[in-house]
Amino acid sequence: MEAKDAVEQVVRWMHQNLDAEVSMEQLAERAGVSPFHFLRTFRRFTGVTPALFLSALRLEEAKRLLLTTERSVTDICFDVGYNSLGTFTTRFTQLVGLSPARLRHLGSGFRLEPTALAERLAALPPAADSIPVTGRLGAGDPPAGVIFLGLFSHPIPQQRPLACTLLSAPGPFRLNAPGAGTYYPFAACFSRTSDSRDFLLASRAVRQVASGRPLTLGAGGDGPPGPVILHLRPLTVLDPPLLVALPLLMAERRARAALRVTPPDLAQAPPDPAAA
Repeated sequence: MEAKDAVEQVVRWMHQNLDAEVSMEQLAERAGVSPFHFLRTFRRFTGVTPALFLSALRLEEAKRLLLTTERSVTDICFDVGYNSLGTFTTRFTQLVGLSPARLRHLGSGFRLEPTALAERLAALPPAADSIPVTGRLGAGDPPAGVIFLGLFSHPIPQQRPLACTLLSAPGPFRLNAPGAGTYYPFAACFSRTSDSRDFLLASRAVRQVASGRPLTLGAGGDGPPGPVILHLRPLTVLDPPLLVALPLLMAERRARAALRVTPPDLAQAPPDPAAA
């Protein structure tokens, strides 16, 4: 079996066994290789370790259950293979950007108006110490849907984006990085849908993604040496799930910037994304 085929087979097994307790040795045996070789091969094709990939799949399923069922957070925690509610809640909040309870609360009344939100985000003045990052997003097949573009602190899009914007079509873009540091650009195109919750469940709506090399921005305020070039490509089974609740976080970012207030604690009353 080819290395890529073996990794795909393991990923498909993960999708069907989210609540299973499985070790690296068991996954490697399923792929027919040694644990060392399996870890190296899995990371080469997915960009993350098997443990991180499985964790992402579990949290994406947890998002689906939170938004489409009335099961309790505790039940959902055990449904997706966690043995500790505290561990589940901490991990979920870290990688999705919102706690399970808050995602359910905001998602129940969520509406997305991409054009209006993009215009309002573009109208916000950048922070005084921000660093502009400009570039161009290309696509082989013209995408039919809204494109979320962001800068992240990790090679895969997890945790809150450090800068983000919306595009209605491929083309030039500008992001305002919050300061010096290393950033990873990432874009995701969401298909048009009549159900706004689909924008919170990437497994339903994301069909194309793009990522780029890390950008290291210095303290002098200068952007990258040249424009950042990204290209949308079809999503594959080897792409880790897009966990972050981008639309809600972008609406929250706009609300905070417009009010010029300190970001509220996640446990406090949130801004209403429907008003963004």
